[in-house]
Amino acid sequence: MNDKVLDQQLESIFQRLSQLREAPISLAELTLGVEEISTALKEIQITNMDIRRQGLEALKVSENPNQTILDAIKAHVAVLDKDGTIIAVNDAWKQFARSNGDPSLAHTCEGVNYLTVCRRAVSRGSHEAAPALDGLQSVLAGVENCFTLEYPCHAPTKEAWYILQAAPLNGGYEGAVVIHIDITARRLAEEMLLQEHNLLRTLIDNLPDYIYFKDIKSRFIVANRALAQIMGAESPDDMVGKTDFDYYPDEIATEYYSDEQTIFIDGQPLVGKEEPHLDSMGNRRWMLTTKIPLKNEAGEVIGLVGISRDITERKKIELEKEQLINDISQHRQQLRALTGRLAEAQETERKNLARELHDQVGQSLTALNLNLSAVRTRIKNSPPQSMETTMSLIDDSLALLEQTTECIQDVMADLRPPVLDDYGLVAAIRWYGEQLVGRVMFKFTVKGKEPTPRLAPAKEHTLFRIAQEALLNVAKHAQAKKVNVIVETEEELVRIVVIDDGLGFELQRPIDQFSWGLLTMKERAEAIGGRWQIESKLTQGTRLTVEVPR
Repeated sequence: MNDKVLDQQLESIFQRLSQLREAPISLAELTLGVEEISTALKEIQITNMDIRRQGLEALKVSENPNQTILDAIKAHVAVLDKDGTIIAVNDAWKQFARSNGDPSLAHTCEGVNYLTVCRRAVSRGSHEAAPALDGLQSVLAGVENCFTLEYPCHAPTKEAWYILQAAPLNGGYEGAVVIHIDITARRLAEEMLLQEHNLLRTLIDNLPDYIYFKDIKSRFIVANRALAQIMGAESPDDMVGKTDFDYYPDEIATEYYSDEQTIFIDGQPLVGKEEPHLDSMGNRRWMLTTKIPLKNEAGEVIGLVGISRDITERKKIELEKEQLINDISQHRQQLRALTGRLAEAQETERKNLARELHDQVGQSLTALNLNLSAVRTRIKNSPPQSMETTMSLIDDSLALLEQTTECIQDVMADLRPPVLDDYGLVAAIRWYGEQLVGRVMFKFTVKGKEPTPRLAPAKEHTLFRIAQEALLNVAKHAQAKKVNVIVETEEELVRIVVIDDGLGFELQRPIDQFSWGLLTMKERAEAIGGRWQIESKLTQGTRLTVEVPR
């Protein structure tokens, strides 16, 4: 409370006293007035006491300003004279000495020689006391301008670390200032960080993958042992500060650098890129690489972490597989070409054989038939006894000759049906189906028209043979009641569909004689550039589709 306020309060009290003295008032009003004046006097008294206390404190500060400054410092501070005797400590030092639990520290205050305290600690085997003693003596002697020592100072209930700093007063001739700073929180954080660092280092050094961290300039800041080994570095630490240009040819290093600059600009990761690599021996390898941007608290990209996995063996297998597929494809193409040529050769051979049977064997059988008929006519005038026997033999020969002729005609038709050459594909399929119906009981129909213009002979013959094989399979295995053949002609292809309502079969059945027949049809179709497809289920019949380009 300032003087002006105090004057106002005193004037108010005097005015109230004048009112009580001059005006006639009751006892109650007088009592109330006295209480008001008493209260005002108490406030003035309290105010005077506060002013006095503040004055004393100000006087104390003015008398010992250095101590006030020391007590305001949170670090533990002690001032030594030139002999090492403590001449002043702050409150933080006293509190530390009391709470530490060490009896020797509890009494380390004014008047105690701090060097003696250090010597006693040395005698008790303290490892930190000896360097502390040497450092303090050097500062007091003016040899060192500053001495710093980090040391543990554990209490019974907790661990603590401090930094001791000593600086001379007037070159050490007037003593020194000793400060103890509590760095326990920092030390614990450092130990935790070190533990995490060791765990991370142990992890990345024992992984077979290549792991690294880079800064914004694509310089290595961390690398694991596997990466250092494959890149020819002496150790992971040897890679710190270097770039890919220190280890790779410019072509590869430039590609890596370009990818990383894109990551730094866009902030987006690069995931699963297959990229080339050269090991320390110059061998070409392949890596599957992922690079992820590292960001600070503000979200700014400050680097990246990369993980690469050696996929050289997998790549070799893929290349070998690709080469094998190419080889198989070439072999299949060669096989199809051979199949086509074989089919053409078979058709040519059948045609030649049919012609020879027709031209030679057929003519001979015809001539024989005529001769036997002539003989039969001539011997009619022979004696009855011999004529009857001779006629019987001739009749048997004629019957056998007729059967042989029919058999040869059937063989000729199978080898090269004349109807295929004379009338075309649809007519030939209809003719063959009707031949089968005579031996197997099922209803047979053919729908479609002859392709116009007609297909090339090789394609026409192949389609007929596929249809022939399909109908023969139905007759042998399907037990069908109805078989439909559909011939469709489009602008660029001809399609044949054979549908039966027979037993059907599982497409994944083991390979057997029937499967080889299907494979033969497939190879025939592919040999002329066509496509073959079969659909079948047990008890639901079979649908065979063949498409060939015109």
